[in-house]
Amino acid sequence: MPRNRSVVAKVGERLLRHGPADNWRLLRRKLTSDNGAANTIAPALMANPRAVVEFLRWKASQLSSRVVLVGAGREAEMLAEALTLAGARHDLIAEWPLGPGARGSLPPEADVVVCPWPATPEDWREVARLRASLPNRVLTFQEMVLPLGVVEEGRKHIEYRFPDLAEVVRHYTGAVEMGPMEALNEVCPIAGLRVIEFGPMEGYQTASLVNLGAASVTCIEARAENALKTLAAKAALGWRNVDVVIDDFHNVGRANYGKFDLAFAHGVYYHSFAPFVFFENLFSLADRIFFGGYVATDDFPDSDFLELESQGRRYAAKLHGDGYGMDQGINPTGYYFGREDLYRLFRDHGFTIVPLSNEEQTPGQPPGRYLRFLASRASSGGRNVSIEQAEASA
Repeated sequence: MPRNRSVVAKVGERLLRHGPADNWRLLRRKLTSDNGAANTIAPALMANPRAVVEFLRWKASQLSSRVVLVGAGREAEMLAEALTLAGARHDLIAEWPLGPGARGSLPPEADVVVCPWPATPEDWREVARLRASLPNRVLTFQEMVLPLGVVEEGRKHIEYRFPDLAEVVRHYTGAVEMGPMEALNEVCPIAGLRVIEFGPMEGYQTASLVNLGAASVTCIEARAENALKTLAAKAALGWRNVDVVIDDFHNVGRANYGKFDLAFAHGVYYHSFAPFVFFENLFSLADRIFFGGYVATDDFPDSDFLELESQGRRYAAKLHGDGYGMDQGINPTGYYFGREDLYRLFRDHGFTIVPLSNEEQTPGQPPGRYLRFLASRASSGGRNVSIEQAEASA
């Protein structure tokens, strides 16, 4: 017993030396600068000025046609640059806090953005006074850029396709698109459609669907890290019409998910180790399907063609080993189908085909071909073409 008391005493002494008050002081010192009024979030975001400007350029589209920036400094410069890139008219009042005369001279039709990060109680009181005189027209630089912090924090813990935060933002905001979204939108206008998307990964094509006016997007993602990245994008961009569902796409069909206007299956089918289960589910979900993926050739992958049977029909495909990275499936194997067999599979289930691309892969990519097309049931207005026509036009 004395020995036990001695151990407890030593532990107790250690706890007393690093008790709650000491721990709080250490934490506060770690999180703040020498300036007690400093903001502890701002430095991390402002360390990525290009990304912040890109995000603010997108935010500018949500402002009125006239913007007044209040307060000089780096924040005002960054926002002015973003507004210029967006082609938005803006004026600058360098004074902060604003005096009564300056507050009274603000144009009532303008959105007013307080640019310095509020760092003192008086700053926030001044923001409140400004909002009282211009209801619903006053924002702070802080509230405009804080949502980007969700994506920035995610990048610290999870691998992203693009290492540069500015590049990530450009994809989310529509400055850059991933995949043939323009070509898809020409043959199947996205505006107003209810879309189910398989494998959003980081949400870049989800962003394109939202930016093209989809009424809703239901994202199916089995990899937790990719679901988290898409959820971060949803939070940062304010996608109220996007749902992220963590599920295996073999489990997703009309019986438990209902019917959609468009099924979006780009770069996912070859991750399926039970391909006909996936295809039957896919065919049940929508009368229009955007489909894309690598197809097997004589040289790719380096294995023999197999004959897979479904509903009494045979289709040529090659088995391949799948990996475990963020852009791969959750099963150890999958199948690449031959391109003619993919066309025939869709036709056998009542779909007509509008080809979008049939590309030979570039150096550094797998040596197969990448096929993209819109498949439509006849009742949904699709136009029928032969395989030869599809290959020629793609």
